[in-house]
Amino acid sequence: QYTFSLGDYCIDNEQNLYYFLQIFAGSYTEKEAAGGLLCRQRENGESIYQVYLPQLNGVAADNMGRAYALADGEIKVFGSGGKQLGAVSVSEYQDGNGDSPGELFGDSDGRVYYCAVSGFHARTGYEVVDDGSFRLRETGMFSGGSYEDHYAGVGGKRLLYAQSDNMVYEYDREKEETVEKFCLTDSGMKGFYVQSLVQATENHLLMVYGEP
Repeated sequence: QYTFSLGDYCIDNEQNLYYFLQIFAGSYTEKEAAGGLLCRQRENGESIYQVYLPQLNGVAADNMGRAYALADGEIKVFGSGGKQLGAVSVSEYQDGNGDSPGELFGDSDGRVYYCAVSGFHARTGYEVVDDGSFRLRETGMFSGGSYEDHYAGVGGKRLLYAQSDNMVYEYDREKEETVEKFCLTDSGMKGFYVQSLVQATENHLLMVYGEP
């Protein structure tokens, strides 16, 4: 008996959807993970590919139709048809903090980033670049400090991130400025936390949140 659960997901600039369908074997009360399928489908729902992976810790997409999957201590890169094009090891960037795989995310320009978490929960951002082979290039501390999750913003070179202080920030890479966008506490949501976030327009945020 198998059951399925939706894991991480993202979209690219052409509205193609990438998602991980987690597979569980066994009954509902006694089940264990059995890997899953990394899927890509078009805006109209047409399936493009399904690739089996033993596990997945994060997925992102660039503006060339490539998918980036964080799994098994590396970032696997898949082409638009599902063929693996390469991989980048991330184990050396984790600073002995093997409990955290780090975070993989993209921005609205289609750039893909990996955020490594050190043993002291400090975070360092790296951009995944392709200059003949895939590698990580340090981007400095634009990704903030600790306990943050990152999301693509609208309007080009912008990122959003939600922090443990119940605040959503916007970072503009060109101006190198961070501004407050939304405070959950100011909206009567003290103790709530962001689970997932999408910026639909310049002034509209779609947010899934958890209660205290």
